[in-house]
Amino acid sequence: MQEFTITPEMRASIQSDLLNMAPNNFSSHNLQKWLAEQTAIEEHRANARQKMIAALPKVVALAQTYSGGGFTAATLLLNIYNRHEWHFDLVSMRNLDVENWRACMDVLCYQTFSSPDKDVHHYIEDGNKIMQQLWSRYKDTTNFIGRK
Repeated sequence: MQEFTITPEMRASIQSDLLNMAPNNFSSHNLQKWLAEQTAIEEHRANARQKMIAALPKVVALAQTYSGGGFTAATLLLNIYNRHEWHFDLVSMRNLDVENWRACMDVLCYQTFSSPDKDVHHYIEDGNKIMQQLWSRYKDTTNFIGRK
């Protein structure tokens, strides 16, 4: 899997944003230590976002197939889309081949590791339409919890 590179401009932007949030009672040494730790976290988060964006088309394409892997990918996306309405069974990922498992993990990693800047369907072309199609297809399964 490809590692994404954080450019010097991205790192400078991350550090600038972090400095605006830094506690004002830190010594210079503690501030530099905190900044280094937070920068590493933010760089990891940015890398996870880029991997998710790269993997999402593969997961969406899989979700639109009528297969066990399609069901797994669809319920993953639906759970991320609306966790109160959809159950996702992590064990079902055992049925995926390595490439699809990795793609699903990249989507899941970003969604669980960070506070996404926008909902998953906004990263997908015609995302609302696709999510509604998946919802309609699988609403009669046990993975649909629904609010009763």
